[in-house]
Amino acid sequence: MAIDVMPTRVGFLQPNDLQPADILLKWLPDHPSVPSRLINLYQSTATFFTMHHTGHYFEQHFGLNPNKFTHSAIVYTDNSILEYDENAGFLEIMKFHGKGCLKLNATDDKHLNNHYLVIRCNEDNIVERACGNMEYVYEHWEQKKTSSYGVRKLVGNIFGYIGSHYNTQKISEIVSKIAGEQHSWFKSNRQNFFCSQFVCFIYLWAMADLIQTGSKFEHISDLFDIDQARIPPSELAIRLIKSPYFSIAGEYSPSITHGSVQPQ
Repeated sequence: MAIDVMPTRVGFLQPNDLQPADILLKWLPDHPSVPSRLINLYQSTATFFTMHHTGHYFEQHFGLNPNKFTHSAIVYTDNSILEYDENAGFLEIMKFHGKGCLKLNATDDKHLNNHYLVIRCNEDNIVERACGNMEYVYEHWEQKKTSSYGVRKLVGNIFGYIGSHYNTQKISEIVSKIAGEQHSWFKSNRQNFFCSQFVCFIYLWAMADLIQTGSKFEHISDLFDIDQARIPPSELAIRLIKSPYFSIAGEYSPSITHGSVQPQ
């Protein structure tokens, strides 16, 4: 069932408690950087226009403010986290090119001061497909660098564009790009993602595969109540909380090894 309300206190997970395909939503830090502040400001507006409520409304009804999430990642394997880099820096942004798909150990220094809410999918068949999809993307990126951080897509999202509706054909085109099979003179041959778009894509791709195998699911949108992937972390958080196929597994912070702490 869907998450009715965020528990007032949830336990912290150890790195070995993280499971493949867990979704990590990063809380806005106590002393956020300028980009994080801008993301928070943008999401406050986007939440109202896309979900027709303020962050305060969701905090009252679900126990958390989705606008406080500024980044998302997904657990890969061997206690590692897969993400599309959020810290490209202004120089990389000016080049419209981020670092791409990163695989880091969950306890890596890059994550040391991060604080995540961990959301877990309750459907084993979806998790299995999602894990296979992550492996496919990462292996092709590692070999051919066929994808990178989608700064332009993030900018487009800020102005309200959330991309094409997904179907089997659209996903096949994206997968072909990831594999480096497209060679066009007129448009990019790289498949670019920003953080929450990547997480959403991995799961929507898993849904498309399951539908083709005759599962209980009928529509790609059954999972998040949307068939588009270019959504910000705040909207992803709302859709995860409202989905009957996900639950809160706990919180995770590499700098905290035990206990139960309420996010600030």
